[in-house]
Amino acid sequence: MSDPPSSDPPRDSASVVLLRDAGDGPEVFLLRRSGDSTVLGNVHVFAGGKVDPEDHDGWPDAPEGLGEWLGEPELDPRRARALVVAACRETREETGVVLTPAELVPLSRWITPERPALMKRRFDTRFFLARLPAGATASHDGQEADQSVWLTPKRALAAYYDDSIHLAPPQIMTLMTLASEPSVEAMLGRYRGKKPPLVEPMPFEVNGRRAVAYPGDPLHPVRERAMPGPTRLTLVNGRFR
Repeated sequence: MSDPPSSDPPRDSASVVLLRDAGDGPEVFLLRRSGDSTVLGNVHVFAGGKVDPEDHDGWPDAPEGLGEWLGEPELDPRRARALVVAACRETREETGVVLTPAELVPLSRWITPERPALMKRRFDTRFFLARLPAGATASHDGQEADQSVWLTPKRALAAYYDDSIHLAPPQIMTLMTLASEPSVEAMLGRYRGKKPPLVEPMPFEVNGRRAVAYPGDPLHPVRERAMPGPTRLTLVNGRFR
């Protein structure tokens, strides 16, 4: 690869895929990060962000076993608690939706590679699913995000391939993972109580083009798939295909 590897360790972060049922099937909530954002500017993302120091002191009555619930039994309890608190806090700050930890369903864990494809910073992100609470309305804050939209996963992917919106690889792969489910309950039921897969993308170049391999791809060291759908994305004219 031509880019030098990052020397920064990945920072803990959390992201929440808000879901709601609609006439055409379950929809996900996407926020467009403002153009002056230092991370993924103008890209549509799920609500989320890095863990703040004060998140470690939140949720004082958290139950035991959060590490096991996250699929990481070795995780320090205080660190596990901070990840859950950050997920709820970021969702509230970025969308106005108030969630409780009990409404979260762990989905996956993504660790940014040492040679990130779209940004310089590295993150160790735990993704969660959550149903939009009854009576709640999600919107963008007008600062970190300047637009927002509800779309079915298939329509979001179609908009990306039509160049109508920009998506980062974790969002592309997550949307592909969710695209076949017929309802929010089916999405939640599929992952509730299951160990979230660890996804460590492996960037490489083939025929002069940047590509990213995922678990299960012949070029990835992990042979077992972590998610349904393709195991590789290739950068073509600035877009991952």
